[in-house]
Amino acid sequence: MSSSQPSPNAAQDFFAIATGLNMLSDDAARDVIREATVDTVTPMQVVLKRGLLNSVQVDIIETLMHPTEIVPGYEILDLIGKGGMGVVYRARQQNLDRIVALKTVLVGQMGDLSMVSRFEQEAITVARLRHPNIVMAYDFGRHAGRLYFVMEMVEGKD
Repeated sequence: MSSSQPSPNAAQDFFAIATGLNMLSDDAARDVIREATVDTVTPMQVVLKRGLLNSVQVDIIETLMHPTEIVPGYEILDLIGKGGMGVVYRARQQNLDRIVALKTVLVGQMGDLSMVSRFEQEAITVARLRHPNIVMAYDFGRHAGRLYFVMEMVEGKD
């Protein structure tokens, strides 16, 4: 196996999450694994090259593969949704053992200073608001080049 190849378990985890989120079919995942083995490239490189997944989808899968490494003190549990600015995950705040909504800026957006500024302003604005119909802000910061914003988790529809 080439040194650029992920461990078989990492590739299996990647495709289990991708198929579980309905981003890839089981057949497409099997085809990608075969192609990656023949070409000695990573399955992630194959899905991007073939246009089966975009960089946002790959970022989401990678985040879910490393649930405790994305934001210190939080464990990512699952995907809630994504928008133009970022992705929102259901997470567990480890020190208080509570479920929260954790929003991250898409890694590809971090170079857009206006996007980063809007994200920071959103966090500051929400933190200043107090109303029963507005979620509470719990935390905000940057880790490993990724901005995050932690809010009260409210079950139901947006």
